[in-house]
Amino acid sequence: PGDRAMSAAHIVDDDARLGSRLERVVREHVVAVEVVDVLGVVHSRPSTAPLVAAALDQARLPEVAGTVAGDDTILVVCRGRRAAARIEERLLSILQGGKPA
Repeated sequence: PGDRAMSAAHIVDDDARLGSRLERVVREHVVAVEVVDVLGVVHSRPSTAPLVAAALDQARLPEVAGTVAGDDTILVVCRGRRAAARIEERLLSILQGGKPA
């Protein structure tokens, strides 16, 4: 029983750490976000798209099926239109200095 509690606490800590990493990376490197149907298009500073895509992937957001990164653009494949709208809302909230929804 004790091991399970510790494992669950460790998972929560990891999730919080990954979420704060995503927030930091988005604030530092993302310049624009838009959604086209089920795809998110995230524009970043030059040469930082792989970093942003990795942070999105590691955050394990339920709305995100995966990402593809170029030099300054990330394609975010979302799990439907509502999921894409939530990702846009979340990333824009971070960019505007708020907490993600």
